[in-house]
Amino acid sequence: MAETAKSSPQASPGLVSPQLVKVYVVALVLVVLAELIGFVRWTPIEKITILLVPFVHTIWLAVLFAPQAAGRWVKVYTLSDSAWAAGLILTATYPLMVRYGTLVGPNVPKLLQAGIALILQEAGNNWGAIVMAMPIGILLGLRREVIGACYSVAREPNLSLIADIYGLDSPEGRGVIGTYITGTVLGTAFFSIIGSVFALTAPAIFHPLALAMAMGIGSASMMTAGAATLGEALPQWKDQILAFAAASNLITGITGLYASWLIGLPFAEWIYRIMGKKREPGAKTFSLTQKQERPKIDLQWTFFHLVLICILTLIGNWVATKVDPVTALPGMLFIFVICVVGVLLARFVPIYVPTIAYIGTISLILTMPGMPYSKEILAAVGKVNFLALATPIIAFTSLSIAKDLDAFRKQGWRIVVAALITLFCVFFSAVIIAEVCLRIQGFPR
Repeated sequence: MAETAKSSPQASPGLVSPQLVKVYVVALVLVVLAELIGFVRWTPIEKITILLVPFVHTIWLAVLFAPQAAGRWVKVYTLSDSAWAAGLILTATYPLMVRYGTLVGPNVPKLLQAGIALILQEAGNNWGAIVMAMPIGILLGLRREVIGACYSVAREPNLSLIADIYGLDSPEGRGVIGTYITGTVLGTAFFSIIGSVFALTAPAIFHPLALAMAMGIGSASMMTAGAATLGEALPQWKDQILAFAAASNLITGITGLYASWLIGLPFAEWIYRIMGKKREPGAKTFSLTQKQERPKIDLQWTFFHLVLICILTLIGNWVATKVDPVTALPGMLFIFVICVVGVLLARFVPIYVPTIAYIGTISLILTMPGMPYSKEILAAVGKVNFLALATPIIAFTSLSIAKDLDAFRKQGWRIVVAALITLFCVFFSAVIIAEVCLRIQGFPR
């Protein structure tokens, strides 16, 4: 599937058009408003806090003013603009993938000491999602949407991978967006509840550290909410719970993308077939054994929009952290250069590897302890807030929902249910694997 077809919606000749300007202006307004609103915390039940991070606000704002909602009377953007925004999501994920790498790189030595339980429990991310959650999603009535919705916990790397392979205007794309939004809006509250419930099983049934490791399934916010709840319920284990949860989350950051690409998606396609689902006409499938059509990356288009997205991020970062764009510019330049190198490698290396795999790996290597200038790089990129890099992605994703709003209305509840089941199944399978490993190792309880 051509990347240009999915991420280069050139509505008019040339790079600059009135529609392009409009989409970026609307996205900028969403980003600024979201950062101004900031974090929102709500505690409906004692010890269970629902945390809304800034980028969540772009979702309800964009849906509120969609052409099918308040946009009927207050014209903010059109369905055509929504399609344009969808085409920008993949490129918008590239800078965040660089930042992911810079978070993991400095911690590689610690992760090598984390032990077999920490490493093996990551298998729960694929096994739990695909073996346990996918069949339920199919029984709920989802078709190929289930592959995107249930092959993982659908965080940014998973969203980007689906965009790269299938495109976000595909059924798989709608599925991964549904799980991504569900996890974004409900994930922290969901894991707070899971932490509260499963704390009652420790240490008699599940080791507190097994529960802690299972919290690190790929989302920092979910991990933080779940681990904090566990720590409060099991105060004697609190420090170890937070440490093991963080280590697990870092391992997921390293292995999650590669596991999803090399194992998860081919496995999900196989499960879909053995459950009697035939290939839909025109559907793109993915397998490591079949020759994949190499994406046709439009370099001029991609680099142009990378520049605009980096500028948008600098503005959002300024509003969120009060770090002015000039101060944050060196870090952003590093992020931009790594993105460019990753895109060029994906475009010209004979063996195709997804762009985000190149980007994440390069930034990880460059920021490992002992690498030349790693400390200087980390100091520079530290001026660019992680969440500020995520907000433009959510802004474009939120705008893109309008074009598929009718489809979401028909299957939305199914995707939400499938997403929550996926989150639980991934957690539970990771707990089982970690518990078995800890028992074999004879970890004290």
